[in-house]
Amino acid sequence: MDAQLVLGCHGARRYGFSLCRGVSNVVVDLRKLGNQEQEALDYFDGHCKLFDTVQEDRNLVLSVLNYIEQKELAPKHIRDMMYEFVKLHQQCGLYCFIETIK
Repeated sequence: MDAQLVLGCHGARRYGFSLCRGVSNVVVDLRKLGNQEQEALDYFDGHCKLFDTVQEDRNLVLSVLNYIEQKELAPKHIRDMMYEFVKLHQQCGLYCFIETIK
């Protein structure tokens, strides 16, 4: 499938001071999943509804990241950076979604 999973944050401001302007990163390129593609699509669509909407529920975002970790859907350095991203941007409001690649 010509799509990718994106992890991002909304950014944060405190007292007019910008802590983060919002950032997003591609975490999984669904075109590269090979024989894991159908199972991952079933999870991302069926359980998480990532094709329908941007998911902003922190627990659901963490569930998606844990799934990616368990199934090794992304390279190790990306999986490590996902959790670093969560730590750095937890005050920003996290989100994830699937976007199609044109």
